[in-house]
Amino acid sequence: MSDDGYIKNGDFEIGSTNEWTNWNDSAVVGDVVYDGQYSLKLSGGEWKEFSQEFDVVPGMEYTLTYYLKAAADKQTAAGFIKCGDAEIAKFDIVGNASSWTKQTVKFTPGPSQERVKLLFYAQKFVKYIDNISITAPDLMLKNGNFEKGNYDGWTNSTTASVVSDESHSGRFALKMSSSSRNSFFQDFDVSPNTTYRLVFWVKNINTTPLNAYVKDVTGGKDILKPQESR
Repeated sequence: MSDDGYIKNGDFEIGSTNEWTNWNDSAVVGDVVYDGQYSLKLSGGEWKEFSQEFDVVPGMEYTLTYYLKAAADKQTAAGFIKCGDAEIAKFDIVGNASSWTKQTVKFTPGPSQERVKLLFYAQKFVKYIDNISITAPDLMLKNGNFEKGNYDGWTNSTTASVVSDESHSGRFALKMSSSSRNSFFQDFDVSPNTTYRLVFWVKNINTTPLNAYVKDVTGGKDILKPQESR
């Protein structure tokens, strides 16, 4: 059974709809497939869902990908990403009858939206869907958005704390204050001769700069020289 860390059984190669909530007449079939042996035949009454829930990180952009073929042209079904009743994204399920097409939908959960649901609705039309997956950017750092409400994963040798009264996105941010050269850091593994991108957002309440470093912990050398953020 396929599992991309978000969607389970997105390729339907176990020959069933296990892991999905099926409130319609949809079924796994073997006569119309994108690849492998099976695909989903999405069908049923209007607004009867075919869905699966998965965990996400608030404020992070995700990409839904799936392959689609329609039983007939110009018949539109509907899909959603929701958190409870809150709609995060809506997308049309159209396709064509002559070939499979790749469909992508980008969505970003809002503050407090940590578990969401992917929903497909046939709306009385028949669609064939295969290889459903969710991807997100690869993150080298743990808990970099502090949405756990703490600084788990980090070493804190300063008076830093996680607060909820200031944030760039999501619910929490890191508040740093110190009267000396104390540090707040995290170690992570990298591959040699590979380019990485460091991104962070800063709001400064005084004129004292924040210095950011990237150091080689095995050799003690600076890889990224001090970057002042004011």
